[in-house]
Amino acid sequence: MKLDHVVYFTEKTPQQTVDEQRKLGRHAVVGGRHEQWGTHNALLYVNNAYIEWLSVEQKAISQEADHPMLAMTQHRSIVFRLKSQGSWNRSLSNRFGT
Repeated sequence: MKLDHVVYFTEKTPQQTVDEQRKLGRHAVVGGRHEQWGTHNALLYVNNAYIEWLSVEQKAISQEADHPMLAMTQHRSIVFRLKSQGSWNRSLSNRFGT
């Protein structure tokens, strides 16, 4: 598998996340809005993957939306989205020498 992106659920607005990351020297950007889910995000691209900070913008919409990840917005969690397992294992082996 190959890492596509990591989702971090937060209560911060995308702009707050961007400001925080830029103070740390990282180039995060305000992402977009998922109007059908009531969420919005900030993004940080790293190599061939990215980090997505996801937060609820419209609670009423997010509570009614039919999306399995939205149940996790009530908890601070990290979700890894993976591509094919072989390339993920090779990447870990190359990076950590295992």
